[in-house]
Amino acid sequence: MTDTITEALHVPAHVELVRGPDGRWLADDLLTNRRFALDATTLKVLVSVAAGADAAGLDPERLARLAALGLVRRGTAWSEELRRGWRARNWEAAARYHVATFDYPFLDYSAAKGGFAVDRQQMGEFRQIEPDMNRVKSYPGAETFPLPRPSAGLLDGPVAMTPETARQEPPPDALARVLSMAFGAIGEIHYDVQPAAPALRRTSPSGGARHPCEAYLYNLGFEEFPAGVYHVHPTEPRLESVAEVPPEEQLAAQFQATWVRAPFTVRAIVVVTCVFERNMYRYREPRTFRTVHMDAGHLAATVELAARSLGLRTFTQYRDSEPLVEAHLGLHHLEEGYLLSVGLGRWEEAP
Repeated sequence: MTDTITEALHVPAHVELVRGPDGRWLADDLLTNRRFALDATTLKVLVSVAAGADAAGLDPERLARLAALGLVRRGTAWSEELRRGWRARNWEAAARYHVATFDYPFLDYSAAKGGFAVDRQQMGEFRQIEPDMNRVKSYPGAETFPLPRPSAGLLDGPVAMTPETARQEPPPDALARVLSMAFGAIGEIHYDVQPAAPALRRTSPSGGARHPCEAYLYNLGFEEFPAGVYHVHPTEPRLESVAEVPPEEQLAAQFQATWVRAPFTVRAIVVVTCVFERNMYRYREPRTFRTVHMDAGHLAATVELAARSLGLRTFTQYRDSEPLVEAHLGLHHLEEGYLLSVGLGRWEEAP
């Protein structure tokens, strides 16, 4: 059926029409990496018009482009005024993603529909093809520095909510405490469906306990650890040395928001990334990309709260240079991508 419709529409080679799991037709433009949904009524009209395109004096190639790129969900046509606003604020790509995933169908977990049984069956089939083992990232052979295990005793007291109450003298191991409380594992979840590694529990929530986020530390001035760039390993809390601190010019280019704009001297930067496959293994739908940002937001807030309770300042930003940060950390953006940065420093130190 797909070939018949593709032929009828004279779809160019870089546009692929596919049928989604809910029966709806989708148009993928491989040149622009965009996807559009076509409702059944629109598709029927397009096929009818395409069949008589030559007689009507229409260009089949142009018609195919209109079908695949110009006609999206009914009621979501975008005006040029809206487009200009999105472009001016760099929102257009995000808007396209939200439109493409709007009203995406999910399993019905009500007792009548039996979604839980379907879910368990699917996950069992996935694990037989590929074991669910991706939990943490590690750098074997790297120089390591231990972190304390997370516990309530690592924080000095109530979270400081104002500059006045926060300006206490930080303990000498404040940075280690913050990293432990934000990223250290506090337990495990063992699955009854195998093969699968135990899932981790942390102080911040994560959908399905997938915890796709990784953390890296740029230590620029805290004396607890040597200056350098480290990966934060959660299960046996430790820092793993992965790179040297870049020269100041490169540092400013990588962290054009966190390091350049912070209202205090930045002694360290915590970078949060996402290992996308870790989440996609369990949640194989387009909206999964939304959830990883919630994970990162929780982690950033935990860093902020822990730091405040220990007398440190924080400055969280999402606008640093992801290509430069990923290149310095040796990451491929389609496998593990930058999400946000948190600058850390002392209250008494001006920039």
